[in-house]
Amino acid sequence: MRRQLTAALLVSLCLPAAVAVGSEPLKTRFTYTATVASVPAGSKKIRIWVPVPSDNPLQEIGDLTISAPGPYQVTTETENGNRMVFVETDPSKLPAVVNISFDVSRQQAGSTGAVIDQDINPEDYLDSDKLVPISGRYAELGREVAGAKTGEVEKMRAIYDHVVATMQYDYKKESPHLGEGNVPFVCDYKKGNCSDLHSYVIALARSQGIPAYLEYGFPVTGIPLSNPLPMAGKIGGYHCWTWFYVDGKGWLPLDASDGRRWLDSNKPEIKDTLVGNLVLERSAVAFSRGRDITLNPPQAAPPLNFFIYPYAEANGKPVDASWNVTYELAPPDDVAAQIAQLRQLVLAQQVELDRLKGVAEAPKAAGHKAVAGNSNGEIVSIYGQLRLDAIHDSSQMSPNAQSVFFVKSPDDPTVHGKGNDQFTVYPRLTRVGLNLKAPADTLPGWTISGKIEGDFHGGGSESRANPRARLLYADIKHGGHAWRVGQDWDLISPLWPSPNDDTGQWNAGNTGDRRPQARYTYDKGLGFNAAVAAVLTGAIDAKDMDSNGVRDGEDEGVPGAQARVGWKWKKGSSIGIWGARAWEETTNLVAGHDEFDTRLIGIDFIVMFNKWVDLKGEAWTGSNLSDLRGGIAQGVNTTTGEEIESEGGWIELGFNTCAKHRIVIGYSMDDPDDDDLPNGGREKNSALYLANKIQLGTNFELGINLLDWDTDFKGLESGHNFRTGMYIARKF
Repeated sequence: MRRQLTAALLVSLCLPAAVAVGSEPLKTRFTYTATVASVPAGSKKIRIWVPVPSDNPLQEIGDLTISAPGPYQVTTETENGNRMVFVETDPSKLPAVVNISFDVSRQQAGSTGAVIDQDINPEDYLDSDKLVPISGRYAELGREVAGAKTGEVEKMRAIYDHVVATMQYDYKKESPHLGEGNVPFVCDYKKGNCSDLHSYVIALARSQGIPAYLEYGFPVTGIPLSNPLPMAGKIGGYHCWTWFYVDGKGWLPLDASDGRRWLDSNKPEIKDTLVGNLVLERSAVAFSRGRDITLNPPQAAPPLNFFIYPYAEANGKPVDASWNVTYELAPPDDVAAQIAQLRQLVLAQQVELDRLKGVAEAPKAAGHKAVAGNSNGEIVSIYGQLRLDAIHDSSQMSPNAQSVFFVKSPDDPTVHGKGNDQFTVYPRLTRVGLNLKAPADTLPGWTISGKIEGDFHGGGSESRANPRARLLYADIKHGGHAWRVGQDWDLISPLWPSPNDDTGQWNAGNTGDRRPQARYTYDKGLGFNAAVAAVLTGAIDAKDMDSNGVRDGEDEGVPGAQARVGWKWKKGSSIGIWGARAWEETTNLVAGHDEFDTRLIGIDFIVMFNKWVDLKGEAWTGSNLSDLRGGIAQGVNTTTGEEIESEGGWIELGFNTCAKHRIVIGYSMDDPDDDDLPNGGREKNSALYLANKIQLGTNFELGINLLDWDTDFKGLESGHNFRTGMYIARKF
C-alpha cells in the first residue's frame, strides 16, 4: 500500500491533498545535480554555488550527501540565511558535476493554525528590491486594493484576490521577461509565472507596510494534482510562494500563483484556501528566500535576482550551469502506519469541509507521528567537534598550560626561574552536543527546544579525561519572546575574543562564564533587543570566605541579576549595554564585614565595515568580579573586607582575507585598582594577540594563535609569556 491509496481516498472525499489540514508529513528524497560542462578558453578557476535547503519550522532535512569535483564548503549568506554548497575547481575537472541528495520531511503549512515562528525579522522585508518597487504607482495601487481594509490579513486577502482576478498564468511561457519578477513589466503585461505574480503581491504588500518575502522550492506535482501521485519523477522547474507577517500571528503563507491555476482548473474552492495555507505537494521542499542575493563567498557578478538554480563563474565571469532534480517519495513503513495516516487524513478532511461550510472547526485528531527522533516525536540532532590542541609557553601559566588565566611571577616558589618553557598537547576540547526540538503540535504557536552539550575538561588523567557539562537548558519561544531555564552562558559579556579557546581570555579582559539561570529575551532579529536573567551567584568562584561550608552567594538567599539591552543592524553590526548585580553574605564577619556586593556594567559592539573587515570588542568596569571572570579572579580583599574594583575589556580587528582564512589582531586587559589589593595581588593582566583560522576542507579547521602576555603583581616581579597555540578540529 503506497501513497496512491492516500490520493485515491482524498479524491473520493472530493477534496485533493492540496488542502489537507493536519495531514502527515510529506517525506521525499531529492537528488539535485548541477553541471558546468564548458568554460571559455583560457579559464583557470571555476567557482560553483548550488543551493541547499535548511531546516525550518515546516521541514526537517536529513541524510545530506554531497559529491563535488574538488574541496567544497557548505556556507550561508547573511542577508536571507540561504544555505549553499560552494566548490572551486579548474577546467581539468570538466564536466564539473556537483551532486546533492537529501531527505526532507515537510509539514503542511497552515495545518494547525499555529504561528510559524521562522525567527525572521519582519523589518528585513519592508523595503523595495531592485525589480520590486513599492512607492509611487505601486503604493497607489496598494492603497486602492487594500487601503480600506482593516488588519494585515484582510489587506493581504484583498491583494490576493486582486492578483488572482487580474493576472494570468503564462502557461505558454510567452512573456519576454518570464520569471524575472519585474513588477513594472508584470503590472502592465498582466501575465507571468509564480515569481512574477508573487513579486507583484509583495510590492503591494510592502507598499502598505506589511512585511513580505518570496520563498523558492520544488513541487512534486502540477495542477491539478496527479492522481495517483507518482512515487518518483523528475522536477520540471521551481515553484515559489509568499510569506507575510502579521503582529501576534507571525508569518503566514499565501500562494496567488497557484490560486490563479486552481481557478483555471475550475477549483475555486481550493483557490479560496490559499491565504494562510500552502499545497503540501506543491511546496514539497523550500530552498531559499529573497531577492538581490550576494552568495557566500561573494560572486564577482552583481547580486542574483533569486537563488534556486546553480550559479557558476569562470575567471570572474558567469558561465552556464545546468541542473537536474529528481525525487522519490518515501512509502509508508507498514500497513498499520498507512491505516493511521488514512485515519488522520479523513479526520483532517472533515475539519476542512467544515471550515469551507462555515462550521466551527472540528476537534483536531489526537496524537502525532514523529518526524525524526524518538517515538514521542522529539527531534534530536547531534553536533560537535573532534579537536586536538598543541601549546607552547615560554613561561609558566596559572592554573596550568591547558586552562590559562595569567602568567605566574618568577618570584612564585612553584616557578623555577625565568625561561621555564612548557609544552602540552590535549584533545579535551573535543565536544559533543544534542539539539532537542519538541513536535510542532506540542504547544501550537510555540517552539519548544533544548540543548545538552559537554566536553572533556572535567579532570581525570590525560589518557582518561572526565566529561564536563557545558550547556544544559530548555527553551520555549513565541514570536520574538523566549524563555530559557538551565545552564547557559552569562547574559552579560556576550562576545568572545578569538584566541585561547577554553578560557576565552577570562581574567584577562573578557568577563562572563556559564551558570544556572532563568532568562527572558525579547529579540525579533534586527533592531531593539533586550534580556534579563536571574542567576546563581558563586557558580564560578564558589566563594566561601567564612569557611562555613555554604557558598556566600547562596547564603544571601537571593539570586544574582543580569540584564542587557541592544540593537542589531542588517549587515551584522550591533551594540549592547549590560550590567550585573549579585549579593553575598557570610555568617561570620570577614575583616569586619558580612555583606558583599558585585557590580558590573559594560558595553559590547560589532562594526562590520564590509564582508572582509570588522571590529569588535567589549569594555567594562565593576567590583567584586571574581565570579564573573573579572578582577583577575580577585573579588574581595579578605584582609580589609573591601570589594576589589577593576576595569578592562578587549578589542580586535578582523580580516577575512579569503573564503578560507580569517586573521585577527587584538588586545585584552584586566586592570584591578592597586589600592584594593593585598601584597602579592595581581595588578594588571594583558595580552596582545594574533589569531588565525584556516579552513582546510569540508568542516576541517586549523587554528594558529600567538599571544604576548604580561601579568603585573603587587610587590613581585612581573610575569611574561609568549604563548604559541595550534589546533586542528573536525566539526560535525
